[in-house]
Amino acid sequence: MSTHLVRGIKKHLALNKPKDYLFESPLRKGIPISESQIRVLLKDAIKKARINKQTCVHTLRHTYATHQLEAGQNIMVLKESLGHAHIQTTLMYLHIAQLGTVKKFGCLDELYKKKDE
Repeated sequence: MSTHLVRGIKKHLALNKPKDYLFESPLRKGIPISESQIRVLLKDAIKKARINKQTCVHTLRHTYATHQLEAGQNIMVLKESLGHAHIQTTLMYLHIAQLGTVKKFGCLDELYKKKDE
């Protein structure tokens, strides 16, 4: 888990003091936040950010997966973190991610690089 995420969660816990769930209903402690409340919060955040694209809560999952690949995360690690049963489901994010050029090399080139240099 990212150290930035851990820091944010710790801050949330200190400020909001949730009782039973990480994200609780703002009106009723001990009750998880509802799906409709999450959609309302996302809609408000999108409006504040002046984002004009069609967006839903599931878009956050796609965005997370794409950014993880762009940051260099291994596709198998991403598969596990998303809970996908089949790698084919995760592979769709390779088509979305902007990975740039990949350094091509052979394993023997890497093994013998120091001797030749």
